[in-house]
Amino acid sequence: MSQNKLYDFLNPLSTVEKVEIPPFLFSKIEQKISFIRENTISKNMGWTWITSVSLIVLFNLFIITQSSWIPTEKNNLLQSLQIQNNNSLYP
Repeated sequence: MSQNKLYDFLNPLSTVEKVEIPPFLFSKIEQKISFIRENTISKNMGWTWITSVSLIVLFNLFIITQSSWIPTEKNNLLQSLQIQNNNSLYP
């Protein structure tokens, strides 16, 4: 684009009037920027949370899928202590 065409293109912008900026506008913008910075977490902290939650979920799934060994160990413990689990008073 030649220099003259560029000036012709931007010429309508010269008719735009400048406005007065309210004095509190800058402070409001600063407050919003600081609010956004305070309420974000770092990437490392995000990955740490994702990893820890994933490990907890995997551990819970492992416990749920391996729950078949819990009653057998309980029964073996009851048998080794010679405790009846059928509530009979007389053997």
